[in-house]
Amino acid sequence: ENWEIAVYETILLKQAEAKGIDVSVVPAEVMQVLTAMTIREYVIKNGIDITPKGELGIEFFLTGEDIEIPFIVTVDPERKLVCIKSPMTYEISKTSVRECSIAVCEANFGMADGCFEYDADSGFLEYRTEISYSRGSVNDELLAYMFNEAFSIVDKYNDKFLKFGV
Repeated sequence: ENWEIAVYETILLKQAEAKGIDVSVVPAEVMQVLTAMTIREYVIKNGIDITPKGELGIEFFLTGEDIEIPFIVTVDPERKLVCIKSPMTYEISKTSVRECSIAVCEANFGMADGCFEYDADSGFLEYRTEISYSRGSVNDELLAYMFNEAFSIVDKYNDKFLKFGV
């Protein structure tokens, strides 16, 4: 029942937002559902198959120049953020910690949006970027920018990191 109310409110909010009505005073629960639905609609509309990840997230794969790249998109209701993460499909070798750390720093230097995060203990490496939806829902233009930027960056650097992989 609460879910049905949230969906109904979300539809009304989308209509209000399309008419230029300020939706910044919308309850947080409604805004997070609106944001998650907007993301899902955008990705599906662009012909990408998704796998739901909980109520507020999705996972999908895009093929880069050489490998398939996973993306996990979630809505963080506490911080009012849309988070895009792209974990590398391999772990970094323990013998390459120093070299990979330097490569991550070089990749992150001057990056306008997002960053690579590397856990030297586990060998886990991922790209992460976030955008706030605290002033209203995200739109197609913003999502296009975020996804294109994330895909371009991960596709560009995965080769450089792969040489350190196990």
